[in-house]
Amino acid sequence: MTTKSLPYAAHDSPMKSAKKMRSSEAVPDMIEKSKEMKACLDLQFELIRKIDEGTYAKVYYARDWKRDGREVVVKLLRNRATSSQEEREQVKSEMRNHRDLAHDNIIKMHGGNMKGDMYIWGKKQDQRFVYLVTEYLGENFINMFDLIEVAMGNGLSEDAGRFFMKQMLSALKYVHDEKSTCHRDLKLENILID
Repeated sequence: MTTKSLPYAAHDSPMKSAKKMRSSEAVPDMIEKSKEMKACLDLQFELIRKIDEGTYAKVYYARDWKRDGREVVVKLLRNRATSSQEEREQVKSEMRNHRDLAHDNIIKMHGGNMKGDMYIWGKKQDQRFVYLVTEYLGENFINMFDLIEVAMGNGLSEDAGRFFMKQMLSALKYVHDEKSTCHRDLKLENILID
């Protein structure tokens, strides 16, 4: 068992059998293939289904078609999360900081875009989108809040609590001490357990 920072089920995509494309053929091919998709970001990330939603973002299970359909998670920020210049700079800083993190108990970030293009059924939308892309952890993860709720008030055993706490503290120590960064949204819903 490990902790990471939402259980997501896999979904078959109309592009499941897509092959890795050479960069010269990728864009025209993806424009055509995006017509088969409900939603696609930057002709790369097919948004399959919403898996979570918060005040500042919606989170989607997605496929990265520039990397053989690899499963990823896309966090699509709402306009209110980046409405001011200061907020946009904060998001850019968080993206840079997260990209530099490499720890077993921290979700890996694959990228993001401050001005992403959205295609709905192959039609490019006028609005630009801010999004982040992270690794997909699979179906067997549950957030700590839901785990405690499922335990119906019985909580975790002392051994289980110690096991998870050690991993969480290891990740926080790495972020704080080695990367001089502060986690600004540490809460039970952002701690994933397998």
